[in-house]
Order: sequence, then structure tokens, then C-alpha cells
Amino acid sequence: MRRNPVAPWPLLAMLLLLAIGLPVRAACTAGNPNASAIESTPISDFTVNGNSTVTHGKTGLMWKQCAEGLSGAGCSSGTATTANWANALKAANTANTDAFAGYTDWRLPNRKELESIIEYCGSDPAINQTVFPANPSDIWSSSSYLFTPSRAWVVSFSIGSTGTEDKTSGHFVRLVRGGQPVDSFDLLKPYSVIYDGNNNTGGNVPTDSTAYAPGDTVTVKANTGSLVRNGYTFAGWNILPDSSGVSYAPGATFAMGSDNVTLYATWQLCTYTISPQSRSLSAGAALGSVSITAPSGCTWTAMSNAGFITITGVSNGSGNGSVDYSIAANAACSERVGTVTIAGQTFTVTQAQVVSVPGAPTGVSATASNGRALITFSAPGNTGGTAITAYRFTRFPGGITRTRLGPSAAPFGFTGLTNFTAYTFRVRARNCVNFGPQSAPSNSVTPTPF
Repeated sequence: MRRNPVAPWPLLAMLLLLAIGLPVRAACTAGNPNASAIESTPISDFTVNGNSTVTHGKTGLMWKQCAEGLSGAGCSSGTATTANWANALKAANTANTDAFAGYTDWRLPNRKELESIIEYCGSDPAINQTVFPANPSDIWSSSSYLFTPSRAWVVSFSIGSTGTEDKTSGHFVRLVRGGQPVDSFDLLKPYSVIYDGNNNTGGNVPTDSTAYAPGDTVTVKANTGSLVRNGYTFAGWNILPDSSGVSYAPGATFAMGSDNVTLYATWQLCTYTISPQSRSLSAGAALGSVSITAPSGCTWTAMSNAGFITITGVSNGSGNGSVDYSIAANAACSERVGTVTIAGQTFTVTQAQVVSVPGAPTGVSATASNGRALITFSAPGNTGGTAITAYRFTRFPGGITRTRLGPSAAPFGFTGLTNFTAYTFRVRARNCVNFGPQSAPSNSVTPTPF
């Protein structure tokens, strides 16, 4: 039995609409088409560029046809990959490094841009499957949520809706280029700059109350709260706590990205070097200076630990500097050592002892009486740099001596002399080193009993 072919009713309806001049509704390219819905992203709105990109005529945006992780004809190779929001933003780096399709300005689209390719005539997926084959469901936008900056907008291509997700969650990524990356959601200025003291031991972090949109210029604050950290000096700010990221000096500027920025205080370890570290000198008085090398902002103090060393200049400062000092003459009979503590370092002074004996007494004169003589003299002009500790008197003839302790140069009575015998006398002075030379002889005297 032969049957006559019958034209399908949808085709007949389309032919009838064309015949009477009414517009024809394009076939829905989304999944699970809704016959009553008009296609919102018809194929005619796109130009397939033949290099795995398509250009949307209505917006001028160029899209990668495949979600990240997919490639090839029909996006049939690979597996669509998910990422948290921060890594989704960074996904463009790889495409730009590789100059995908010859371009280096790929980026994560904002919420409105993603919404522009939702196909509302169907669902699962709610996208033009001819232009964007193998499209995954939830795709990250670059737009943060105004009221909760820790969340960002996600476009669901399952049912064609938008919602927010925590930025640590994982979703799919599709890249775009061209157009203006800042949309009305971004212009609500949802981002903040937060300062962190990063183990400070005192002071307060600066506060930036400005709300920023992506692209806004941020001027980095100075250390307005006088942050300090024991043993360190403030050296600026960094985007990472270990200072391995981008550094910013106070007053520097940068463009706000698509997330909050935390700037951590950078601390430079305070190290100090002094020069010289020691000094050896003679017994005489002296002046000197010690140079300090230290990072700017690193404070230091200087303190003498010896009575014969006096700090004559500044005793505290910061960064590079110097400490002046004076050293008193060493009147002792032994070498002495003293120290000065400068910036936690030790400067050592070694001063020699007095090295000379005293000179000879002068003006020695004798007056005789019964069995004795009274000797007068003057102390030596040169004491050897220290006090006289004794005098020794010697008679001639016989070389007999008498010693008187102490520094006194008063007359000395020399007893035990033989009457009617002529005598002369010499005197020597002693300091802590030893006796000095003898004086010239006195006049000759003869003791008598009357």
C-alpha cells in the first residue's frame, strides 16, 4: 500500500507565515526548548571566527567558545575545570601568556557580560549550544557582591539565573575580551584596603575608609599609627605577610583590582655595626669617636661602663650616626680596660699604665745637730704622671738609707749620725712604678753634741 506523504504541520505553518509576510521565530538553540519563548541569542547575533572564538554582535565582546579545560571542535576535548574566585581571575594569565587566538587581553567577564549570553528560550543548558557547545553550568563572574565582599556573582547556565557564592567555592570559568570590564555592579565600589601590622608589638595600623571600584587609584598610607616591632624597623607594605609579594612604599599608588586588598607591614631586622670596635692608647687623656651603621629607623643608645670614659656627644639616635667620647689620663700604675655599649655592641678601650718614674727632688739642704741632721728638699717637678708614694734619704759616707712613706715633702730628721763626722745627703722620690733618680748631694754638715 502506497501512502501519500504529508507535510509536517510546523513546516506548513512556517511557509504560511512567510507567505503572508509575518516574522518567523528562530528555532531555540538552548536545551529543552520552550515553544512559547522567543530566542534571545540567535546564531545571527554571533560571528564564529574560526579560531575557537566568537564575537557577539550586540555587545562587541569576543568570547572563548569553550569553557576553561575544554578545547577542540565542539569543545569535545578535555574536561571543564573549576576554580575558586581568585584563581578564576588568574585564569586569564595563561591565555594571555599563550596569546590565545592572537590576543593578550583575556579576562574574567563581569556579571552583566555573562548575562548577555544567557539563552532564555530553554534550559539545561540555557545558552546557544551551537555557538557555545558543551557549556558547563555555574560560571564565575568578576563582580563581587556589594554587601558581602567575600562572595561573588555566579551565572547559572542551567536555568539562566544569577546568584552569589563564597569566593572559596569552586565554579567553572569562561573568558572574554574587549568591551569595558567595569560594569554597574563594580561601580558600587565594593572593595576595601585593609592594613595589617604583621606581628607589630606596638602602635596602630592605618585605616582606609574609602570604598574602591576596580581600576580606582589607591594611595598607600604611611605608618600613621606609629607601628613598631621590637628589633625591627618599619620598611613599607607588602601584599603578602612574608614580604615575598609586591611591595609598596608609603605614598605609592596602585590600581584596585577585583577583590579586597590587605597590605601587611614589612619589617626589616635591625642590625648594627660599629667602627672601630676597640682602641688601645697611652696613659694620656684622649678624644675619639665611634661610627654606627644601621638601617634607617633602627634606634640605638650608647652608655659608658667605665668611669674614665665619658660620652661627650649624643647618647642615642637612629640609623647611621656616631658617638663621641673622651678618655681621662691614666694615673694608675697598671693598664686598665673599659667598655662602652653602643647599639648593643661593645666598644673596648685599653689604656696603658703610667710608664715613667718620678724625677729627682731638688734643693736638698742639711742642718746638723747632736747625732742627727734635718734634711729639707722640694718635690720633683716630674712625678711620672702619678702621685708620689714615698721618699728615700741616703747618707754619705756609709750609704745608709731611711724611707718615709707618703707624698709629703716636709723636712726629714735623719738620726743615728756620729758626732764630729761630716755627712752629705741625697733624696729619691717614688711613685707606683718605682724610685726615681737620686737628687744632687746636699751641703756637707757635721753633727756635734753642743
